[in-house]
Amino acid sequence: MVFAAPQQQMAIADLKEAFDESDLPFRVDLLAWYEIPESFHHAIAADHTLVQQGTRDRSDCHSPG
Repeated sequence: MVFAAPQQQMAIADLKEAFDESDLPFRVDLLAWYEIPESFHHAIAADHTLVQQGTRDRSDCHSPG
């Protein structure tokens, strides 16, 4: 999963917690795009699968509290 903006840090934390608490039979790693090395950006771009296109305005994706 790619989170491109630093402002999405709260959403990343919430999603990490949800995956940690889930009963999925596999591990899900979430990394913020801006925190990973540039060389890893190239590796991801070369071999990635788009599952869902993001939208430009995701201000509704996190409810406080």
